[in-house]
Amino acid sequence: QCEVQVYERAYDSEAASLSETEIAWPSTDLECVVSGVYLDVLTVRIVGDLPITAGNKYKLAAQVYNPAVYTEDQILSWRVQTFNDAAKTIPLDDASFLGFAINKGLNLWSYTNIDEFGNQIRSGRTPVNNLEFSMSFPARLVSGDTVRIQAPYGFQLQDLTQEADKKVCKGFEWTMENVIPFSETIPECDGRLLVFNMREAIPYPKDSTLSFHIDTQNPETTPRPIDNYWQVAHLSQSGEVQSSQVSLGWRIVPQLSD
Repeated sequence: QCEVQVYERAYDSEAASLSETEIAWPSTDLECVVSGVYLDVLTVRIVGDLPITAGNKYKLAAQVYNPAVYTEDQILSWRVQTFNDAAKTIPLDDASFLGFAINKGLNLWSYTNIDEFGNQIRSGRTPVNNLEFSMSFPARLVSGDTVRIQAPYGFQLQDLTQEADKKVCKGFEWTMENVIPFSETIPECDGRLLVFNMREAIPYPKDSTLSFHIDTQNPETTPRPIDNYWQVAHLSQSGEVQSSQVSLGWRIVPQLSD
């Protein structure tokens, strides 16, 4: 029904601090079930030999869906309980904390990663040229706004053959037929980040599609599940998120080393 990942940082008694190394638990050591009337209860059972150790730090990652209906300024609470019996009678721990604010989603956010033969480019350390993106926003893009696109870990969007401070995007090109949507806004790339700092005198209309392609290269292996997302956000001049969206990245096939 679901997939979760657990990452552990052990406590180093000699250094009197947590280890800098984060270890991923094998997925076979975990069993995940979703229940509840609204499918809002996630139960994770440890079925392997690894224990939860006091003093260590753990990170649990799972894919969830935000509420379907956007409610402005609504922040819901999350509750975490731990048990040492299958009946879940008396919790060992019981904590609640505020979640994150929910904003509007994009009307459209997608990518197309195919070669000239129509196959997805999945090999590690392999160029991915003409990676095409399409996006459409529920609000206008006005001068002072920012559109921020972030690749999964391990990808490079910046053209490293150019001067670093120019932040040139590798192979960037608009793909809308006979249309260059922006005259004053130049895309900038810094590592895995692509940014449009809007400088247009005339706002770009809401619900209108923007399409472009860019060149990059697959990393050696698939990023961790929590890091393998292509993200986009529209921010106002004050930094408030107007809308955002993510798309799960593709699985990468590692190649043989020399």
